[in-house]
Amino acid sequence: MAALVNFSTILKVFFSRRARIEAPDPLSLVIQPTVDLKVTRYPNDDLHLTWTFPAEQVEVFASATPDAMGTLQGTVTSAKEFTVTGLDRPVRYYFTLKITHAGQTSERKVAERILPLENGSNFRDIGGYPTAEGNHTRWGRIFRTGSFSGFSEFDKQYLTQLGLKLVCDLRTDSEVEHSPDELPEPNVTYWRQALFTQRESQDGVRRFLLSVNDVQKINNALLQSYTLDMLDRKGAMFGAILQRCADESQLPMAIHCTAGKDRTGVTIALLFAALGVPDDIIVADYSLTNFYHGVIRSALKRNSRGLRILRLTQDDLMPLLLAHPDTMRGTLVHLRESYGSYENYLAQQAGIDAETIARLRNLLLE
Repeated sequence: MAALVNFSTILKVFFSRRARIEAPDPLSLVIQPTVDLKVTRYPNDDLHLTWTFPAEQVEVFASATPDAMGTLQGTVTSAKEFTVTGLDRPVRYYFTLKITHAGQTSERKVAERILPLENGSNFRDIGGYPTAEGNHTRWGRIFRTGSFSGFSEFDKQYLTQLGLKLVCDLRTDSEVEHSPDELPEPNVTYWRQALFTQRESQDGVRRFLLSVNDVQKINNALLQSYTLDMLDRKGAMFGAILQRCADESQLPMAIHCTAGKDRTGVTIALLFAALGVPDDIIVADYSLTNFYHGVIRSALKRNSRGLRILRLTQDDLMPLLLAHPDTMRGTLVHLRESYGSYENYLAQQAGIDAETIARLRNLLLE
């Protein structure tokens, strides 16, 4: 959306005020992913763990790193919940549950999905999602986010603990110039992988602006952006990103664009597909961006002068800012109908072979 006010040719299409359209409440579009173990942060910063799997006993351990067991916080024998208190607020905690059931012992990991940043935008961990084969995506390996700047001191301290090795920036030149990334540490590698050129971005914005008076046209324009513009034309770029995800020396990694919705959403969807995450989870994870609709609107407000020139308001563009589940559903349908399977797309368009998929699953699943 940063390209919204950067070119003048689109002005020719706005000779009259467009009729305002009604958009759904963003929160009504959120689909909570179906998981059997999760963490919820209370207002006092206590962390509440809940689970639905059977267990006679669960021991809860806390660690500041995802691969360590950490310190025992307590033992549960009857309930399916446990609240961890007295933890340091600036620390990101990963919890290991040692589960005893039917004479067998197993372990599960969990952490907060949405990072509790003060100024962060849509910063999430993709860990903890089930796969079709019974595994789960690993916590603390891949993060998805919107803008990677404007962080508070608390945010910077928190992000430093992620141990990021690579930040992948999917934005255009003008977006980067307007808001350059603020890396949490000097040894973090910054990697530009702009999915769109400046011209392609402008053409896409023009298409959206021609649709602002029709919700269905906006949804169709978004779906076209995801399928024809990204999946069908940018396969090699997606492949390069997935190759980095399959390289242990590049992990942990954060992938971002401006809002963390469209370019990041499609990228993460392809990664999930490679890992065997079910479609319903892919769609649900995509929909969580709607929690940050207000942040995205605030970013648009900074371009209010450009909107006035185009005779537009933030409300006119509200449907464009939504992460509608149907958009991702349509994207996944396109992948299957056009290429036969996710594996075919990854091999034919992205150059991701079975060996690379095996490396991805070895590194990113547990």
